[in-house]
Amino acid sequence: MRILRVNGKNIMLYNDSMIETVNDFANLMIKSQSNCNANLIALDLKNLSPIFFDKTSGMVEYFSQKLNINGIKMAIFGDFSNYNQSETLKFLKEKKCDNLIFLVSSKQEAIKLLQEK
Repeated sequence: MRILRVNGKNIMLYNDSMIETVNDFANLMIKSQSNCNANLIALDLKNLSPIFFDKTSGMVEYFSQKLNINGIKMAIFGDFSNYNQSETLKFLKEKKCDNLIFLVSSKQEAIKLLQEK
């Protein structure tokens, strides 16, 4: 975990342990806001369990609810080619309209996008 200060905003760059459960995600949000004073998170796709992309898991809904309640925006960066056909990716793309979850291909793109939010 690293904090980047860009244009007066703190962005948490998370590429530590795997996010596999809703508790892992809740802990990530606590670290972001309490420890880092960051409402912007750049999350490496490699640190997100594939179960996140299983619509039946409910993780997408949980993530988007918690992000919305806590005023956090998150960019997930990485190679999404294995997920292009999944319903969850479509759902995430819909959430992009809500300005909560963004899917980008690189860390640099995630940071640039978040600094504009």
